[in-house]
Amino acid sequence: MKNAARSRSTRVNLLLCLLVAAGCWFMLKMSETYRVDFSYQVYLKNVPEEKIATYQSDSVFTLTLEDKGLALLPADMRPKKLALDYELLFTDYQKGRNSIRVSQSQLTEYLKRDRRFSSSLQAVSVGGMRFNFENRPQQTERE
Repeated sequence: MKNAARSRSTRVNLLLCLLVAAGCWFMLKMSETYRVDFSYQVYLKNVPEEKIATYQSDSVFTLTLEDKGLALLPADMRPKKLALDYELLFTDYQKGRNSIRVSQSQLTEYLKRDRRFSSSLQAVSVGGMRFNFENRPQQTERE
């Protein structure tokens, strides 16, 4: 009976040591710096009601992120959709036009303001994006 209890205690101790070793290995791997590419599907949000988006040149672009494994883990787990805010992305001059081109540097600056990418963003794979808008027809109120 004593040997059976000792054997069971030995197995529990061995399993505990294996779990601690696996945890240490995982923490070592996650503390390394990784450089990864994520493809994001993009769309515009907060477009004024008087405008209709009729064309968007790219709906998917790739972001290159570089950071520690633990910092990149949330980016890997999140959905790969990215909303570009009309009000924040475009300048006042661009908002007055119906055809807008967003340069790579403008897009990079916009994305660096997003806390998800602020410290780890290395590159954006798109040279620029073009958006076309049409003014929504005014609806007149009839009495």
